[in-house]
Amino acid sequence: MKKLNSEKTIYSLKQAMIELLSEKAYSQISITDVTTKANLNRTTFYMFFSSKKDLLINISEDLLYDSEQFLQEFFDAAGDCQRRDIILKIYKYNTKRIAEYRAMFDIDENFLCFFDAYEETIKKTCEREIDRRYPQVNRTNRLLYCEWFTASLVSTFRVFIREELQEVEELADLILICLERGFDSILQG
Repeated sequence: MKKLNSEKTIYSLKQAMIELLSEKAYSQISITDVTTKANLNRTTFYMFFSSKKDLLINISEDLLYDSEQFLQEFFDAAGDCQRRDIILKIYKYNTKRIAEYRAMFDIDENFLCFFDAYEETIKKTCEREIDRRYPQVNRTNRLLYCEWFTASLVSTFRVFIREELQEVEELADLILICLERGFDSILQG
């Protein structure tokens, strides 16, 4: 009997779901579709996931974790040049995983609330870092900055996904211009 490599099996199931989501709607995908695409059987699927929704939630949690890691890098960077590189890194990485994000975006309204969780992840990371770096700035200004930063990043990202934008350099520059000319000044006084 073939021994399963858990990580490899989970990865195969996730990739199969992602590929299927780029081909058809979530409601049209069955567990059999996923297992067939992954060259596994249904029993194996149920060893790791209780349902296709459980699989999708697992995929969304991976995306949220990765987003939080990139944001941490963004806040740890010093200077706008490094920030631009991190923004580019985020969007280039997200371009590679666009099918996953698009799937979350397409089915989000129904049951996952992925973008609510995505927004909350960004906001919490931003608040933590801004509070740590700028304790001398009044709380209202710090909260305003975090609200603006979060809203602009999420809305920009939604457009990026929906419109299938490829010009990530222009997007990174636009985000930095907004930060430099506008809301970064909130934190200076």
